[in-house]
Order: sequence, then structure tokens, then C-alpha cells
Amino acid sequence: MEQIIAVILPILIILAAGYGSVFFKMLERSHIQAISQYIIKIALPAFLLHALSTRPFAEIWQAPYFFAYLIGSLLLFFGTYLLYRKGIQLPQTQAAVMGFGGSMSNTGFIGTAVLTLLIGQAAVPYLAMTLMIENIIMLTLMLVLAESGLSQHKSLHELCYASLKNISKNPVILSIIFGLIGSMLSIQWPDAVAFSLKSLAATASPLAILVIGANLAGLDLKQIGQDVTIMCSIKLLLMPLVIGTALYLMPATTPKMLYAGIILAALPMASAFGIYGQIYGIPERSAAPVMLSTLLSLLVIAAILHFVPSPF
Repeated sequence: MEQIIAVILPILIILAAGYGSVFFKMLERSHIQAISQYIIKIALPAFLLHALSTRPFAEIWQAPYFFAYLIGSLLLFFGTYLLYRKGIQLPQTQAAVMGFGGSMSNTGFIGTAVLTLLIGQAAVPYLAMTLMIENIIMLTLMLVLAESGLSQHKSLHELCYASLKNISKNPVILSIIFGLIGSMLSIQWPDAVAFSLKSLAATASPLAILVIGANLAGLDLKQIGQDVTIMCSIKLLLMPLVIGTALYLMPATTPKMLYAGIILAALPMASAFGIYGQIYGIPERSAAPVMLSTLLSLLVIAAILHFVPSPF
């Protein structure tokens, strides 16, 4: 119980600060957007670059975790996609976005905060591998399916190239790539550079939670309907179960991999789900689930911490 309080209470306090900053108009929406950009383009990349480059590569790359999490994510993506494409009869583009929402966690924002609070620097390999799966494979898959539903005249090669071109400019992906190169080369940062990276990295987790809290100020309970319930159930209940099963069945999986994977799978939906939902014409189906899952995920994580002992 003490561990649950130690992890959840700081998150709730910072969430409340973010919520109050918008509710009482101390910060404007434009300020929150600017902070979000700072986190994604500067703070989180600094965290990943420094943390990865200063660890042995053999410690970072854990193949059983990577492939089990990838398989579980793909099962969830296509399962959710088929549910909305065949069952609810959404067009291919919108169904692809829903598949994305049901299979991708808010790893960069909430995951960095929660997992580092739980297991410290041991979280870095799991965060890096999960971010690679989500930002390279899952995002590309969603964009290719979504765009192919809109652009019947474009070839698969053209769609994949355009998606990978955009992803190659992602600061998070670039920081992971350079961090892994630094790890393989056993790079030693000069003291001034290391201090700068660590200082920027230290701002990522608290500001990420602050932004989530600020965005919760826009949650309209009237928007919570069948779609929201389905998506939150898939993301918060089914995803930890599927990822946990995949990790459990994967040979050579350790208890540490299983624990980290279940925690990351129980995170709320990625903020990108709401963004792409607006881009592809389903804002009402994507915004509310992101907000509600952020609140409910704290309960799911608390339950996991209570019933699953930490191997770290």
C-alpha cells in the first residue's frame, strides 16, 4: 500500500496542479500546447539520449520483451481495427485510428513518469523498446492504413515512404537511435553536456503529468458513451492482459520484463490518438477516451501494484 501511495499520490497532485492551472485560467491552452512541444521535442529526447547512451547495449536490448510486446500490440491493433471496420462499420481510415487507440499507450508522457517512479533507471530499456514499437511500427501501420483509405491512387510503397519520412524527423526516435549508437560505442559525455542533458531530462516527467492534468480540464462527461466505454475497456483491461500473456508465453522472459510490460500496457491511451482522431474526422470518438482513460488508468495501475509484486 505504501508503494501505491508513493507512486499515485505525486501523480494526482501534479495532475491537480495542471487541471487547476487551466480551470482557474492561470495558463492558457496555447501555453499547454507549447509545454507539450517542449516535452516531446526537447525534454523526453534528452532523457532518452542520456539514459540510453550511458548504459551497456546488452542491458538495453532485451529481445523477448521487444517481440512479445510487439506481438501483443499487433494483436490488439488488428482486433480493434476489425471490431470497428466489420462490427461497427466504420470506414477503413477511421477504423485504423481506432486500432491505434486501442494498442498504443501514453508511454512518452505518463509511462516515463510512472515507470521511473517505480523502478528508477531500470525503466530506461523498457521505455526505449516500447517507444520504438509504438512510434516506428504501430504509428507507421496506422498511417499507412489510414492514408490508403483516403488515397486509393497511391501505392503501398509511396504510403510507407511518406510515413517513414515523417517518423524519421521525430525527435524521440532520433534520440533513441543516437542513444543506442552511443551505448554501442560506450560514449562518455563531457561533464557539461551530461549535466545539461540530465537537467533537461529531469523536467520531462513532472511537466508531462502537468500537461495531462491541464488537458483533463476539457473533459466533458456528456461525451462518455458506448464508444468511450469500449475503447477504455480495450486499452485499460484487455491490453495489459494481452501484453502480459504474450510476455508470459515468450521464452526467456524474466519477471522484470513481465512487470514492466504490464505497467506500460495499463497506461492511458496516447495523446496522439486524440490528435489523429481530429485529423481523420473522428474527434468525438477519440478525445473523450484519451481523457477518461487517463483517470481510470490510475485505478488500474494501483490494482496491478497491489496484486503483482515488484521483482525489482
